[in-house]
Amino acid sequence: MLFLGLDLSSQGLKAIVLKDDLSVESEFSVNFDGDLPAYGTKGGALFGENGSARSPTIMFVEAIDKLLHGLVAIGVNLAEVGALSASGQQHGSVYWGSGSAEKLKQLNPELELAPQLGNCFSVKESPIWMDASTANYCAALEAAAGGAANLASETGSKAFRRFTASQIWKIMDRDPAAFAETERVSLISAFVVSVFLQNYAPEDSSDASGTNLIDLRSDPPQWSTKMLAIVSPKLREKLCAAPVDSFVLLGNIGEYFQRRYGFSSSCRLVAGAGDNPCSAAGMLMRENVDLCVSLGTSDTAFMLSSTATPRADVGSVYRNPLKRLSYMPMVVYTNGSLTRESARDYDGKARSWNEFEDLVNSVPKGNNGIVGFYLPRPEIAPETNGDVNRYFDESGKSVEESDLSLGSRCRAALEMRALAIRYHTTCLGMSKPVRIVATGGGSSSPSMIQVLADVLQCPVYVSPTVNSASLGAAYRAFHAVQCEAAEEGFVDFSASISSKKDIESDRVLEASPDSRSKATYDSLYSNYIRCERLVLEDQLG
Repeated sequence: MLFLGLDLSSQGLKAIVLKDDLSVESEFSVNFDGDLPAYGTKGGALFGENGSARSPTIMFVEAIDKLLHGLVAIGVNLAEVGALSASGQQHGSVYWGSGSAEKLKQLNPELELAPQLGNCFSVKESPIWMDASTANYCAALEAAAGGAANLASETGSKAFRRFTASQIWKIMDRDPAAFAETERVSLISAFVVSVFLQNYAPEDSSDASGTNLIDLRSDPPQWSTKMLAIVSPKLREKLCAAPVDSFVLLGNIGEYFQRRYGFSSSCRLVAGAGDNPCSAAGMLMRENVDLCVSLGTSDTAFMLSSTATPRADVGSVYRNPLKRLSYMPMVVYTNGSLTRESARDYDGKARSWNEFEDLVNSVPKGNNGIVGFYLPRPEIAPETNGDVNRYFDESGKSVEESDLSLGSRCRAALEMRALAIRYHTTCLGMSKPVRIVATGGGSSSPSMIQVLADVLQCPVYVSPTVNSASLGAAYRAFHAVQCEAAEEGFVDFSASISSKKDIESDRVLEASPDSRSKATYDSLYSNYIRCERLVLEDQLG
């Protein structure tokens, strides 16, 4: 039996095929810009005024056509696929027009998907996670909910511009006719599964947590009655009845895919999930043990946690995709690798990353008590408007940047990120991690990895997994089949995967904490908290 995982990300659609022993048989991908150039996207998106970012929905459909042809062309026997699931870029939404459910059921296997579904979408361009055009709707959402803190307590997050509730509200306000014509609103992960199911698929609880519409602690998962009423009294009828657990089997693959591509009629479809939850599955994270730190264009820190404390001032809390009534607190930082690059080349001289490492190591751990806040772009945590360039000494007094060496600035950029992660994950109720699993381009920096180990005082492992979201979707497909077969209807995810493979074998220990630096970083951490408050006070004027 094979297990197929799909990931509809910002830039393309990827597939990974796992054998029964969970080793990789095949991979294939479709790049939106390169393989589907007629849509004119850049990085998979069309950008407009006021921070608008959308993707043509029919492009997603055509990518499915192209991907399936590609899998067949490289020799994948789709008849052997026993279960399929999907990952989708979180927060993005698809608007199915009136009559689309019937069109899905009546797909003609003699034709491609795109020509048959071209008129199925009441909103032709799906708002995606990069969209920042909904500030007014976020403010209205928070006001109606009784404030950002109340909204976070109810749904796991304050109102973010990329979240689905504000996107729906904008469409309802700007294009009421399109909203009236909408038969179903699907998150992107559920949209992909809907196509293969040939019927509307429900959202899973982890992806639904990125909407500002879920009742975070409901059991079983439910939409928030309060939030649905705030956005629109008609919204409930346009959503699935309720989100489902991420390991739920939804049915068998549609007849169209059996006849056109040779899938077996017994191929099961598993609820889709967001890309971050699927990445947690792909990296085989363990609850209350692993803290994932992704270091890329943006930086992300998240953990699977038995407890969580949603807050309005930092991060978000999602449902854990691998276990009922468990959570996935997450902090996202917009100032990632480009910020570190900017610190490296501060004086206008282009340097290599090896030179950056030398600069960092020219300054002692703890940076002689200096805490830096170098946030050239608007930041999510701490929430700033950009162009922040502040440094403080160990007493909390401002230090002129011109008084710092280049090495001190570079070390400050790394220590800022590690200190922020330690503080903000604590704020969200995450326990102290047993280990850190680092991924992304920044995980190749020995200095960054060592700073993380020292500041959080735990070992850092680097995950070599590249396509963690599609891999996670395939793992989740396998897990759901195991759950269905279990007498209790559930099997621990790690136990399920480890029955087939060594879940520790792919991780490499890259840095161990230096116990001699603990006191130094504990002191710097206390100063960081104090100085972050000063930066926030500055932002408030």
